[in-house]
Amino acid sequence: MINSQSTPNPNNESKPIGNAFMQWRARNIGIFVFVIAILSSTLTNMDQSLFSYVLPDIMGTFAFSLNDTGSIISISFLAAMIIAPIAGVLADRWSHRWMLLICMGLSAILVGLQGLATSQQGFIILRALSFGLSAALVPIIASMVANYSSDKNRTWFISLLQCGYPFGWFFASLVVALLLDNGWRMIFMMGFIVAPLVLLFTLSLPNNPKLSDDDASAQNTSSIKDIFSGSFRFTALAFCAAFFCYGLASGAKIFYLPTFFQVARGYSGEMAALIMGTLQVVGIVGYLLSAYISRRYLSLRATTLTFATLGAIMLVIAIWLPQSQWQDLIVFSIMAIFVNGTASIAIVFLMNQSHPKLRGSTMGICGSACVNAGFLVSPLVTTRLVEFMGWHWMYTIFVGSGLIASGLFFFLAGKHKVNHEMTNPIETLTAEPAN
Repeated sequence: MINSQSTPNPNNESKPIGNAFMQWRARNIGIFVFVIAILSSTLTNMDQSLFSYVLPDIMGTFAFSLNDTGSIISISFLAAMIIAPIAGVLADRWSHRWMLLICMGLSAILVGLQGLATSQQGFIILRALSFGLSAALVPIIASMVANYSSDKNRTWFISLLQCGYPFGWFFASLVVALLLDNGWRMIFMMGFIVAPLVLLFTLSLPNNPKLSDDDASAQNTSSIKDIFSGSFRFTALAFCAAFFCYGLASGAKIFYLPTFFQVARGYSGEMAALIMGTLQVVGIVGYLLSAYISRRYLSLRATTLTFATLGAIMLVIAIWLPQSQWQDLIVFSIMAIFVNGTASIAIVFLMNQSHPKLRGSTMGICGSACVNAGFLVSPLVTTRLVEFMGWHWMYTIFVGSGLIASGLFFFLAGKHKVNHEMTNPIETLTAEPAN
C-alpha cells in the first residue's frame, strides 16, 4: 500500500518555488526593479562604448575620416532624439517591460550586426539605430524605477542608476583587452551575447503597476499634449531648456576634454586617457553626494542649482590654475563630482515633478530628447569657438555658462508646485506573475 503523503503532486511541483519568488519580489519590488534596471543600463552602455574603444580600427576598415566619425556621432544623437521620446511614451501607454525588451534587445543585436557590416552605409545605419535604441532605455528604466520605488528610496535608486554608465565603460574596457587581438569585429559579437540576457531580465519583471480604475482611465486618455498643458507647461519647458543647456556643456566636456589635455596641456594620449578614466570613477561620488544632500539638507531644485554652479566654478578653476598633471587630476575630479551629481539629481527632480502616468513620456521628451539635442549641437559650436577664442576661453565662457544656465532652469522648473492626483503605484501593486 502506497502512502498517499509520499506521492508527489505534479500540479504543485513547481508552485513552492514560483510562489516563493513572487512573494519575495512583491516584498522587495523596488530593489528588484532597480537591480534589473542597473544591469540593463550597464550592459547597454558596455555595448555602445565598444565603438569608442575600437574607433581607430573601424576607421581603418571602412576608410572613415575624422570628419566622417563626427558625422556618425551626430547622426547617432539625432536618432536618439527621435527614438527616446517615442519609447518613453510607449512605455507609459503600453508596457515598460516590453519596451525594455524591444529597445535593449534590438540595440544589442544591432551592435552584433555592426561586427558583420561590409559597407560604410550599412555600418552607419546600424550604429545610429543601435545608439538611438540604447538611449531609449533612459526614459524607460528611469520611469520604471521611479514608479516602483517608495518616496524614501526613489532619490537613491535613480541616482545610483546613473552608475550604469561608468560601469558599462569599465566592463567594455575588459572586453576590448581580452578580444582585441581577434579584431574589432569579434569584439562587437558581444552584442549577440547580451541579447539573450535581455529576455531573462524582462521575463522576471512585473507588468506596469496596476492603477485604480480612475487612474487607468486617465492613463488611456493621456497624450503628449498633457505635458505642455495646464500648470505643468512652465515646468516642462524649464526642464527642456535645462537639459538642453546641460547637454551643450557636458558634450564639450565629454567629447573634447581628452583633446584639450593633449593640445592645450601637452599631455600624452595615455595620460589624457588616465585622467578621463579617473573622472568616470570619481563621478560616482557625485551621484551619491547629490542624493545624500537632497535627502538631508537641500531641496531637489536647490541641490541641482548648487551642484551645477559649483561644477561651473570648479571647471573654470581646473582650466586655468593647475600647473601639473596631478593638480589637473585632482581639480578635474572635483569638477566631475559636481557635474555628474547635477545630471543624476536632475533626473530625480524630473521624475518627482512628473505625473506618474507620464513619467516615461516626460523623461523622453523633456529629458532625453533635449539633452541629446544639446549633445548634437555641442560639437558644432565647440569647434568653432575653439578656433575663435581658444580652448581656455571656450571652456570658461561656453561650458561654464552652460552649466550655470542649466542649474538656473532646473531651479525655475520647481517654481510652481505641481500636484499630481494619482494613486501611488506601489500601494496598488499586486504580486501576480507577469504574463
